[in-house]
Formats: sequence, structure tokens, C-alpha cells
Amino acid sequence: MHPYSHSVLSVVADADNVIPRQLTPEILSAFEGVRFIAQHIKDADKDNEIVEDWKYVSMVLDRFFLCVFTAACVLGTCGIIFQAPSLYDNTAPIDIQMTRITQYGISSPPTVAPRL
Repeated sequence: MHPYSHSVLSVVADADNVIPRQLTPEILSAFEGVRFIAQHIKDADKDNEIVEDWKYVSMVLDRFFLCVFTAACVLGTCGIIFQAPSLYDNTAPIDIQMTRITQYGISSPPTVAPRL
């Protein structure tokens, strides 16, 4: 019989870990510490996955609202420019009217005599 066989015979089964029962308290404490650290890292990874998912959602929404904002700015600008009255006014500009007046020899518009 092997001299160390009595220390490994009984086993404690915990969730998904198997720890020999006949170990010193220091080793058992170290196992518990390692198990705690491993569980903490798993929980942190799950939290990081959730954070990354929300970052992706925020990036998609950010891109969507950028497109909506750009479209609103372009359409608004076009709407304002196309409402300008000078686009639909067919009268001749004042400088061309004044040029025609000087071409015809009229130096100033006719004056009206004051009423008494």
C-alpha cells in the first residue's frame, strides 16, 4: 500500500470542482482563494460583455442620429434657400433699371409739385 493513499481517498465534490478532503487548512484556504478569484474573473468577463454590448448599441444609435441630423440640416437648408423670394421674383434688378434710365437720358425721376 502506498504511504500517501489515505490522504487522497475521500473527495469533496463542489459544483464543478473536486478537492481532496484530507489536505491542510492552508491548502484548502488557498483553493478557496483561487476559486474566489476565478469566479470573480468570470463575473467581470460577464460584466464586460454587457458593457461591450451597450457600447455597440450606443454606436449604432449614434450613427443613426448622425444620419437623421445630417438629413434634417440638408433639407432645412434647402427649404430655407428655396423659400427666398428672389428666386421667384421676375422684376429686373435695380442696377439694371437705373442703367436703362441713364441710357434714355433721364437723370432723375420726375418731381411732383408740392400742394398748397
